[in-house]
Amino acid sequence: MQHETYKFGDFELDPVRRALSRAGEQVRLRPMAVSLLCHLAQENDRVVPKEELLSTLWPDGTGSEANLTVTIAAVRKALGEEPGQHRLLITVPREGYRFVGELLEEGPHATGSNSPRIIPRKLAVLPPEIVQGSGDSALNSDLAQRICEQIIGHASKLDTTEIIETCAENLDSGPLGELASAVGAEALLTGTLTRNEASVQLDLRITDREDRTRWQSRVVHTIEELHTLPLRAARIVTGILNPDPGRPPRTTPARGAEYSAAWRSYLQGRYSLAIGGGLPAAHQSAVAFPHAEELEPDLAPAHAGLAEVLFIQRSAGIVEREASTKRIRMAAETAFELEPLLAESHLAMAQVAMVLDHDWIAAREHLMSALDFGPDNPAVHARYAIYLAWRRQFEAALDSIRRAQSLDPFSLRLTSEAAKIHYFAGQSDVALSILHSATQRNLDFSTGWILSAWINLGAGNGRGSLRALEQVREQIEAA
Repeated sequence: MQHETYKFGDFELDPVRRALSRAGEQVRLRPMAVSLLCHLAQENDRVVPKEELLSTLWPDGTGSEANLTVTIAAVRKALGEEPGQHRLLITVPREGYRFVGELLEEGPHATGSNSPRIIPRKLAVLPPEIVQGSGDSALNSDLAQRICEQIIGHASKLDTTEIIETCAENLDSGPLGELASAVGAEALLTGTLTRNEASVQLDLRITDREDRTRWQSRVVHTIEELHTLPLRAARIVTGILNPDPGRPPRTTPARGAEYSAAWRSYLQGRYSLAIGGGLPAAHQSAVAFPHAEELEPDLAPAHAGLAEVLFIQRSAGIVEREASTKRIRMAAETAFELEPLLAESHLAMAQVAMVLDHDWIAAREHLMSALDFGPDNPAVHARYAIYLAWRRQFEAALDSIRRAQSLDPFSLRLTSEAAKIHYFAGQSDVALSILHSATQRNLDFSTGWILSAWINLGAGNGRGSLRALEQVREQIEAA
C-alpha cells in the first residue's frame, strides 16, 4: 500500500516527490536510485526478486543486473551503509533484496500500530502444494517434503520463533487462518510448487490467523540445480525470521570447543593449500574439502575451499574445463548462500565474477565485503591485489600483496601471487627472480613452475619455459 512518506531512523522518504532527506537535509540521489528505494520501502520486509526490480525500474527492458547492482550500491551509500554492515537493505543471495527498516508511515493511508508483526512467535510449516507440472509425481512429492523438512530443521535453530512441525499432519482443508489456529500457531507457512521440463518454481507465503499475508517470496531453480532448492528455501525463510540479519554467524568452533571431524578435514585442506603450493597439495585439498562437506553439508568454508582448489586444478589443466567450471560455480554459490557474511564466501564469488564472468562490478563488491569480514585474512588481500593488477592499478596491487605476505610470510601461494603482479606490472625479471628462489626452496612448487614457464615464454626464453614445464609434467603425473 502506498503512503505519503516513510520515516526510518533519521531518514524521511517521500515517494510522491521522489526525495530522500536525512535529519531535514536533502540527500543527493539519482532518480533511479530513489525509485528503487521507494519500491523496496513499499514492499517492506518482503524479499523483492531481482526480476521484479528490473521490470519496474527499466520497463523497456534496457536494464541489466549490473545496472541493478550499481543502483543498489548508490542507495546503500546514501543510507550510510558500509560493505558487510547492511542494516536497512539486505541482500538475499540469488534471490533479491529486502528492506528491513522500521518504518513510521505518515499520510492518509498510514496503517499505524495495527500492521501485523512480520516475525510470528509460533509458526506452523506445511509442505508446498504441487499445483501442476511434469515428471514423476512421487519425486515431486518427495521434493515438497524435503523442502518442508529443511525449513523446519533450519528455522528450529532460531530463538525468535517456535516452529510447529506439521509436515506429517493430515489437516483438513479450509482458510489458512483457521488452519493456523487449529495447530496453535500464530501464522502458517505454505507454498506451491510448479514444475516444468526446464525449471521448478517455489512460491512461499506466511499467512496469519486473520488470513493476512505477512510475507511472500518466489524461488525459481533450473532442473540441474534442483537438489539445492530445499536448502535455498530454508535459508530464505530463516533470513526473514532472523531479526538481526546483520549479525555475522559463528563460522568457527567456540574458544575451547573441540574441533569436529568436518572442521579437521577442512583445516587440513586449507593448510595444504597455504603451505604446499603445488599440485600434490592441491590434490590433497581436493580430497579434504569434499570430505568435510560430506561430514557437515552446511560448512560454508569447505564449499569455498573447494571452489578455490578447483580453480587451481582448472588452470593447470588437470580437470576437465567445462565440468570443473560448473562445480566451481556451484561450490562458490553454495558457500555464499550458507554464509553470506563470511569472507571466504565472498572471496569465492569474487573469483567466479573475475575469472568466469568477467564482471568487474560484482567482483569489486564481493572483494570489498571480503575485506570487511576478513581484514586479517591474507587470501583476501592477495585476491584483491590480483584484482587491482588486472585493473592496472599496480602500486596499490603491490601494497595489497605485501600486506598479505606480512600476514602469512611462509605461504608459497602468496609468493606466486606476488610474482604475477610484478609480471603484470612489466617487471618480468623481478617476477622470475621471485619464482626462482621459491622453486629452489621447494621443487614441488608447481604453481611457481607454471608461472615461470609462462613468463619465460613471453620473454622469448623457450628453453627456460620447457625446463619449467618438465617439472610441471612430473608433478601432474604424481598428482
